[in-house]
Amino acid sequence: MTPGTVPHLLTYPRSGMHFFDDTLYEIENIHFSKSHFLDEVFDKDNNKQRIIITIARDPLDSISSYLATHGGIGDEFLVPQRITDYIFMYAFLCENADYVVDFNDLVAYPEPVIKKILSLLNIDKSKYNLFDREKIEKHKNYIPSSRVLPIYNRDKLYNFNLDLCYYYYHKLLEKKTII
Repeated sequence: MTPGTVPHLLTYPRSGMHFFDDTLYEIENIHFSKSHFLDEVFDKDNNKQRIIITIARDPLDSISSYLATHGGIGDEFLVPQRITDYIFMYAFLCENADYVVDFNDLVAYPEPVIKKILSLLNIDKSKYNLFDREKIEKHKNYIPSSRVLPIYNRDKLYNFNLDLCYYYYHKLLEKKTII
C-alpha cells in the first residue's frame, strides 16, 4: 500500500468521526488516521497524500453539537465562524473527498457502512500492519453525544442563515457511498 492509497478520515467536527472509528475498530481491529485538518492530507505543494473518507452530517446537527461542546453560542462572531468553517470544509470535501458516508446511514447501519467502505478501499488484510491496531482511549472530556448537555440547543441556530451550508451538504451527499 503506497502513501497515496492510505485512507484518512477527514470531517467537520461533530460529524461522527469517533463513531466511525469505534465501529471500524470493532469490526477489523484497525484505525484510519483521522482529523479535522486539511494539512494532514496534502503536502506543501498541494499534492494529495491520502485517500479522503468523510462523513456528511446535517449542518444544524453538526454546528449545534460543536457549539454545545465548546460553551454554547458565545460571542457574536462564534456562530458565523462555525458556519463559515462548515461551508469551507464541505466545499473542500466536495472537490477532494474520495468516499462520502452519510451520517444517517452510519448511525442506522454502522456495520454495512464500514464493510462497504473497506470493500471499496480493497485493503489487503496482510497490509493491516500499516494501520494503528491499538485500542484508542478517548480524551477524558470527549462527549459522544452533545444532546445530553444542558447547553445543547438547535433552536438558537434558526436565526442564522444556513442556506450555503445546506447547499454544500446536499452537494456532498450527491457523492455518498450507497450501502
